[in-house]
This record gives sequence, structure tokens and C-alpha cells, in this order.
Amino acid sequence: MKTLISAALAASALLCSAASAATLNFLEAGDGFQRTNTITLSNATITGFGEELFIGNFLDGNGIVCSVALNVTCAADFEITFDAAVNQLSFQTLNFTPDVVVEVTAFNGFTAVGSIVVSSATLVDLSALGTITRLVFDDSSAGAGFYYGGFSFELAGDAVPLPAAAPLFAAAFGGAAFLRRRRQARA
Repeated sequence: MKTLISAALAASALLCSAASAATLNFLEAGDGFQRTNTITLSNATITGFGEELFIGNFLDGNGIVCSVALNVTCAADFEITFDAAVNQLSFQTLNFTPDVVVEVTAFNGFTAVGSIVVSSATLVDLSALGTITRLVFDDSSAGAGFYYGGFSFELAGDAVPLPAAAPLFAAAFGGAAFLRRRRQARA
């Protein structure tokens, strides 16, 4: 009996906390120089503050992005605004050259929830910051800048709400009670 209840609770908990993993696929906008400062993807909008945005067709099949400055380097500022709130966000910086310093600030709405300074090619994990709706990349360096790619995250609103989980709990306990009565009737 205890095993059945434990299994039902575990299954319900898994269903209640389900979230879907997602990525940014920059190749939706096409490969190469974009001739624009704004591109809209299926789940985010990228706005560059340089000459134009560049999309490259490498890394993980989803491409990379950088905001191109006047000197044709990836040293211009840009931001990514997600269509829906995300969490468990991480991404990669690539193409490290000396003297590159970028501050990445994460926002939830208009509130800054944290920032990190990146000065080398690395995996940037922002999962400890919680829910994020926008990232701002401030490149104050003299170097050639970074490419950014490998963005992965979970949509923050994908968990099954408690009212939807309540019938699962009720069904599990009802099934356990039914089995208990059935066993008692046989004895």
C-alpha cells in the first residue's frame, strides 16, 4: 500500500514539474550578415546596437549571433528579448581574442536579476538567476568581441499548475483506496 501511494505521489510530482527544454535557433533568420539590427526568431527578438547583426552557421546546428560594430568586429552591444519568461538559461561565448570584456545583464521584466562579466570563451550558466525575460550584452572591450550560441533554457510557464495536478492526486489516492478495499474483501 505504501509503495503504491509513493509511486502515485512520485508520478504526480513529475507531471507537476514538467518543463520543456528550448533553444534559440539563429539560423531561422538565415546565415550571414543580416543587413538589419533586429531579427525575430520563433521564441525571441534580437536587437543589435551596432551596424548590423551577423548569424553564423556553426556550433550546435542552431548557429551563432553577434552584433557587428563599425570596424566589422563582433564588439557591438545587443539584447535578446524572450517571447516568454525562461529559466535554467545557459549559452556559450566563442572566438575569444585578447582584451574582450562583455557584461551580460539578465532582467525579469524591468528588474535586473543579476549580471556576469565574461572575458574568455566559456559556457555561461545563468540558471541561478531564476526567471529571465531579457539579456543585455554590453561589450566595452577593445578586442574583436564574441560570437554567442548554444542558448538553452526552459520555458518558465510550462509547469503544470496545482489545480490541474489536484485530479492526479485524487485519482492516485482513490485508486489506492480501491485496491485496499479489494484486498480487505478478499481476506
